[in-house]
Amino acid sequence: MKNKNAMIEKPKFLKPVLVCFILTVTSALYSADWSKEKEKDGITVFMRDVAGSNYREFRAQMTVNSSLSALVAVLDDTESYCNWIYKCLNASLLNKKQTSETDIRYIHTILDFSMLSSKRDTITRSVLTQNKETKTIDISLLGVPSFLPVSDDIVRIKKLTGFWKIEPKDSDIVEVTYQLHLEPGGNMTSWLVNSTLEDIGFETLKKMREMIKSSKYKSSKFDHIKEP
Repeated sequence: MKNKNAMIEKPKFLKPVLVCFILTVTSALYSADWSKEKEKDGITVFMRDVAGSNYREFRAQMTVNSSLSALVAVLDDTESYCNWIYKCLNASLLNKKQTSETDIRYIHTILDFSMLSSKRDTITRSVLTQNKETKTIDISLLGVPSFLPVSDDIVRIKKLTGFWKIEPKDSDIVEVTYQLHLEPGGNMTSWLVNSTLEDIGFETLKKMREMIKSSKYKSSKFDHIKEP
């Protein structure tokens, strides 16, 4: 009599095929193709849909002549954020913890969305790390809405994710990537918000590029940032 287990033994090739199928389906569910929305003045802005959200995600990129430290210095100078971050009304550093390998910050930003509805604010946790081999700098961005009490006249952005990537390409040539997805909250029409995202990415990088030309940032040095 044949062994019952032998009769129901699954083909050996089934497992790898199943794994590939799961990976393919997962990728399709959680990712969407980027579409190029704008390319001007050396800055490119891409957009894509986000599963489960009415609001799109943007990715803005540019290549600049700069040291890594100069770009980090601009991002480090919270008090000057409103000189270059699009629609920024006020920015303040709430907390900071720096080690030899990471830089963790909590930043409160008030944004002028009054033309759409009312002002918004966000508390963002940013974590800076640098790859020891490639020298690429990654700064993750995550909204932490419960870090501060909410003001009566400002709507708190409760969901925010994104990152900055500062990647050396050649001698003093750096590619900067700014990617962001947020849920603005309140009564804001999604198509109206989505129509402004392109400007957020483009205008922020455009003004950032001007900021790094300042001698205030060009000569900056950090113990935790290693140049290529």
